[in-house]
Amino acid sequence: MHLQRSERGAEVLSGQILARGMKSERRLAWREFVRLATDSFTTDRSGFILTALACVIGTASLILVFTIALAGKKYVLGRIDALGTNLIYASYDRASADFLTEEDLHAVERGVPTITAASPLVQLNIATTAGSRSEDTVILGVYPQYSKIRNLLFSFGRPFDEDEMSHHAKVALVTETFARRHFGTSSMAAGAIIHIAEIPFTIVGVFREGVETFGQSEIAKDTILLPYTVARYFNRTEPIKELFFTVSSASSVASASNEISQVLHSRHLPHSVYRVDNLSQLISVARHSADALTLVLSMTALVMLAIAGIGIMNIMLARIRARIPEIGLRKAAGATKRDIQMQFICEAIGIALTGGLAGGIIAMLIPATLNLFAGFKLPVSFYSVLLGISAAGLVGIASGVFPAVRAANMNPIDAVFHE
Repeated sequence: MHLQRSERGAEVLSGQILARGMKSERRLAWREFVRLATDSFTTDRSGFILTALACVIGTASLILVFTIALAGKKYVLGRIDALGTNLIYASYDRASADFLTEEDLHAVERGVPTITAASPLVQLNIATTAGSRSEDTVILGVYPQYSKIRNLLFSFGRPFDEDEMSHHAKVALVTETFARRHFGTSSMAAGAIIHIAEIPFTIVGVFREGVETFGQSEIAKDTILLPYTVARYFNRTEPIKELFFTVSSASSVASASNEISQVLHSRHLPHSVYRVDNLSQLISVARHSADALTLVLSMTALVMLAIAGIGIMNIMLARIRARIPEIGLRKAAGATKRDIQMQFICEAIGIALTGGLAGGIIAMLIPATLNLFAGFKLPVSFYSVLLGISAAGLVGIASGVFPAVRAANMNPIDAVFHE
């Protein structure tokens, strides 16, 4: 019994030693493959550099495409955020005479708890005199909260407040374009007097939109904002053009829009039509458009990497033809098909990864250079770098398999005596 246990122990021990020896041989084999690939690269440096150059360009292009696409997407969404992602605006159908009213605004404020700010908007066209010029100007009557709702930016002065609106103060806000055209500069307009229908108004603020809308919003280049109560003095019958609301969070926009629509329809005739819109759809379209553009540009960059892979494959086939005697000698010396395959696959991966790493470094240096000298910030995503280098490695594997299999299947005798 003791002898049997000793024999079993010896077998187990010998098996462990054999397994360790096999692992050691595998580790030595991998080192040998890397050494052979390195020797091959140093022997033909120009060929190695030219082949890797395609991977450099392809990887750098892929990373830069992702970087530019992500930066563009962030910029577009940031511009939309500046318009106000919490913004909701309601308007009436001009084919109907059942117009919106100021009472509708207050009813919505009472019925929708997530609303944090609200303002009606009435539009008037009145003769305005500023300096020596007199012309018809677009005038908007709004609440003080309108400046917050529309994210207006003030270069000089301030928005009018609740006290000024309640006391019907003759104050006005003008656009930067209006200020420059009539007073030369925005700073000179602040505190100046303009006449609206021959009534003097003091300019208390010069503003611009948070995002350039190129005249596509209710604010034109020469728009003047007045307190709503004052604007009603000029025309008490002009219907409210729009109602503006801001909700507490972007996640509340959809539900608040539905609630606002329900309140408005409950207060008007059944056949009246009202539109309640927000920027959620615009944000969704912008995201999908940016993602689609990223996908298209990425596919283009991947095609460049695929072309680089074809170049690597052609170079590897040329290398194999030039090294047929060497392959024959290695096989005659006992190298297996797997050894030959791994040798050439390692060479292909080495070319691709070297090009991928160089391309990754270049792709990171370009944005850094732009930021340093041009002040243009273009953040590089770590995931795009990882993706680019990984794609280069996969290209190396894919382009090295066929040449490696072809080399491994050579007849050793024919290969040794090949001329």
